[in-house]
Amino acid sequence: MEPFFPDEEHARHIEDLRSELNRYDVYAGYEFAEELENQLVFDVRKYVSSEKNERALFSIVNDFMTSLNLTRFDAFGQMRMREVDGIEARKILVYVLTEDLAYSGPTGMSRESALTLVEQLLSLFNAEVRYFTNATFTSDPFRLGAWSPNAGSRTFDTGIVLVDDQRIGIVWTTAED
Repeated sequence: MEPFFPDEEHARHIEDLRSELNRYDVYAGYEFAEELENQLVFDVRKYVSSEKNERALFSIVNDFMTSLNLTRFDAFGQMRMREVDGIEARKILVYVLTEDLAYSGPTGMSRESALTLVEQLLSLFNAEVRYFTNATFTSDPFRLGAWSPNAGSRTFDTGIVLVDDQRIGIVWTTAED
């Protein structure tokens, strides 16, 4: 069996979210969109794991990111992700949907639309969901501060990986300057 498989129970909801993100095209109308070749990665999958410990959790996150061609370890074999709480995760999700990583300008999505999509995404996960990112952010204003690259040759990349006891999801954006 594949380690990650479609979530049949929520397939319609996931496809609606994907369609909304694709329809919105967060970089549509952005002056340099074609030159930047920015990409938004979105997916939600189910998984089965017999182990329920920290090591297994990081392995699941690692394997999921690898399945999406997002690298995950540095040269020393250390995972380049950190856990954040739900409040920071929401801020990061809204940020990656509404702000260009390379130039800190707005994308094509409003803050209100992003908040709605974020809440719809979070409704797929149980209360025990955990959030991981590769970056740190400044607080005033909320901006990308530092990050560990996970997207190969892309200049900028960040987002959130969400994981509970049966699902894993991602909203990740990459940008080239």
